[in-house]
Amino acid sequence: MPIKDHMETLLLEVGPDETLFIASRLLDARRVGSALVVEDGKLAGILTERDVVRAVAADFDLESTPVSDYMSRVLTTVAPGEDMTVAAKIMAGQRIRHLPVLEGEKLVGVISIRDIVRWSMGELEYDEGKHIRQLVDMV
Repeated sequence: MPIKDHMETLLLEVGPDETLFIASRLLDARRVGSALVVEDGKLAGILTERDVVRAVAADFDLESTPVSDYMSRVLTTVAPGEDMTVAAKIMAGQRIRHLPVLEGEKLVGVISIRDIVRWSMGELEYDEGKHIRQLVDMV
């Protein structure tokens, strides 16, 4: 099953100069766990809930600290035509919960761990309606 059939396309995008305060308010309002950081029309990084927690724990002033101070710049991405098992393996192997989807250099979506769970529920096999066998080689 291709990633494009499961990815979120209504993306939360912020600029690298946006404050952590504004970005965290947007994360909360949209009820999502990541904001894609876009600069000059290109993906520059990702800011996740974990990044905001790190900033709070370090006692940084969220109202004056830019997203660029805490965003992840080294990103793993996938193409929309890749299979969902590829996304699941990457996310499990790298212990990440959000995976940007790029078509060439264009940002077209994001896959979250929530999307993986929803997809995997359809991939579970039932044994006489009593037991669920997980697809172990998926992860």
